[in-house]
Amino acid sequence: MPSRGWSDAARRARPRRRQKPRLTLHLQVASRAAPVPALAQVRRWARGALKASAEITVRIVGTAEARILNRRYRDRDYAANVLSFPYTLPRGLVQGDIVLCAR
Repeated sequence: MPSRGWSDAARRARPRRRQKPRLTLHLQVASRAAPVPALAQVRRWARGALKASAEITVRIVGTAEARILNRRYRDRDYAANVLSFPYTLPRGLVQGDIVLCAR
């Protein structure tokens, strides 16, 4: 008599549900220039962009710090809106820092 449940072949053929990427997020606010988004909002934005698990630091700075970082790391003498500093890990985990200028 045939089995009424899933056969071994059918079980193997079923697509596996993808696990959501894990996110470790650190938010640093170093600017008083403008209202900044809440941690929950930054987390939603980061999750929306993720395709793999990640460990990210988002730092919100003023124009002076953004200019210093842009000059130091990109040799450009102006306050950039966004700077990113990716790191490479052997495990395939996305890791890096994102600096946002609050003007």
